[in-house]
Amino acid sequence: MAFDPVGEQQRLHALNRYEVLDSLPETEFNRITRLVAAQLQVPIAFINFIDESRGWFKAVHGTLVRQQERHMGVCTHTIEQPDVMVIPDFALDSRFQHQDIRFGDIRVQSYIGAPLITPDGHRIGTLSAVDAAPRSFTADQRTLLRDLAAVVIDELELRLAIRNWREADRRSSHAAHHDALTGLPNRAHLLDHAERAAQHARRTKTHVALLMMDLDHFKHVNDSLGHHAGDALLCVVAARLAASVRSGDTVARLGGDEFVMLLGGLDDPLDAALIAQKILEQVRLPVDIEGHRLQPRGSIGIAVYPRDFQAVPDLLRAADIAMYHAKQRGGGQACFHTEQMSVEAAEKLHRHLALEVAAQRGAFELYYQPQVDLHSRQVIGVEALLRWPRPDGTVESPDAFIPLAERSRLILPIGAWVLQEACAQLQHWRHAGRPTWKVAVNVSAEQWNAPDFVRQVVAALDLSGLPPECLVLELTESHVISSPSAARDVLATLNALRVQVALDDFGMGYSNLSQLAQLSFQQLKLDRSLIASMTTDRRYAALVRNSINLARDLDVSVVGEGVESQLHLDLLTAWGCAVGQGFLFGRPAPAAAYRDELDSSESSLDSGEGGQQS
Repeated sequence: MAFDPVGEQQRLHALNRYEVLDSLPETEFNRITRLVAAQLQVPIAFINFIDESRGWFKAVHGTLVRQQERHMGVCTHTIEQPDVMVIPDFALDSRFQHQDIRFGDIRVQSYIGAPLITPDGHRIGTLSAVDAAPRSFTADQRTLLRDLAAVVIDELELRLAIRNWREADRRSSHAAHHDALTGLPNRAHLLDHAERAAQHARRTKTHVALLMMDLDHFKHVNDSLGHHAGDALLCVVAARLAASVRSGDTVARLGGDEFVMLLGGLDDPLDAALIAQKILEQVRLPVDIEGHRLQPRGSIGIAVYPRDFQAVPDLLRAADIAMYHAKQRGGGQACFHTEQMSVEAAEKLHRHLALEVAAQRGAFELYYQPQVDLHSRQVIGVEALLRWPRPDGTVESPDAFIPLAERSRLILPIGAWVLQEACAQLQHWRHAGRPTWKVAVNVSAEQWNAPDFVRQVVAALDLSGLPPECLVLELTESHVISSPSAARDVLATLNALRVQVALDDFGMGYSNLSQLAQLSFQQLKLDRSLIASMTTDRRYAALVRNSINLARDLDVSVVGEGVESQLHLDLLTAWGCAVGQGFLFGRPAPAAAYRDELDSSESSLDSGEGGQQS
């Protein structure tokens, strides 16, 4: 039979739609081959699907063969036959008499095969059997094989129908819950997600924000450039919105040029304003549509659960009203449902912008507080503490701005700056006569989890020339509770670099004692609240004393924070605490004033005097 390239391509297409190639044998087909072997009384029976170059044995009884070259197989001839093909003796057949036909270790002499014929007439493989001896097959045996070959095709067709039905059902379900133009979730999908987000917010005492955005002057695009251009612009905006929110948030299109962003898990509802600002900035980016340069703008209205309303439909209406307020104010901006929140959000955005500018310019300052060896009463290091000098002359402590920096991810560049500045300053002091000092630097959870954190540490050390053993990174228990295995890997890398790590605020978090044994910390910093309470409450005194003993047994150094009185100093010294830090030894001070601060601190230690907290 002459080879037909077009027919072969059609045959391969018919085979591939069943998705049966290059996969393991299956129970349903194995049953058929066992039945063939029993009824025909042969040692080997198999189902063979034939592709462009190979034969794939989907089910085999009596041999471990799983595939073979197409040109080597008898089945290649079978799929060219209109009906069952029988070879009573290979030695007497001119096509095969010079071949050694084998299945595994068995040399076979006779063959019977029925083509597997699809409903549209394509022969995609065979149901076959072979025997080690020459033999003929009866008409009933040929009929049985033909009928079972049809059963194989019926099984394939049933699977194909089920797969097509499931895919159609998936498409139908997707269409019922998604916008046809942009592929974003539609109103029904949004309402479902919003209800679940509200339930989660009730459990976790957090907030949910609904941001409704409408494109400013979108009608002008449709009227002047046509609906094709308008649709193209909507697709661009949809993609920008999806890229502007967090992975767990929902972006939906309600119709026309109205979009809604569902933001869940907000600790501070005003954080929605920061996200809205980011969204508006992304939407405003220029875009070329059908040869025209457009710069779209949007107006956003924000409603917050549970602060504004409890019911999701009410939240949607509130966000819609807020959006029209934004449009009435000139567009291109975001408004909350309540005027008070809009004012508060404006203040927060202003503060965020100021913090962003400060991060870009490095407009921060590090203060340093001494750490003292309680045995020798000598300063052995410092902790670097971040401060933010403001234009009005005030200096903000981290408690006032770090939460905003963390929520806006500005903590990453700020943290990198702190690391570099602290290393450089300590190296300067080492050259100036303090060669044994160490510097402790606080690390935020966002920094710790950043993929390039270790590289930042290495870069800061290389740039400053500071020996790695002089750097102590302080992290809290929350850094390691969420992912102990990941923390273990980072700690191992830092230890290999000889960088020390301190577990900060010990006693105020989960205090998982097993972590002290499993994770390689070099320091344990007792929280200042424990030190403050240990002189008035014997239970706190017991906690401090036993924590020091535990750390000593684990070969971990202990730092007592918040040492503000002579009694604090005496108790910690008596209980074997290695290092103290607090106002008794010196207040945090800028690097420029630090030499005088240290001199006065050391002299006050000798005289038994210290500063008090104000």
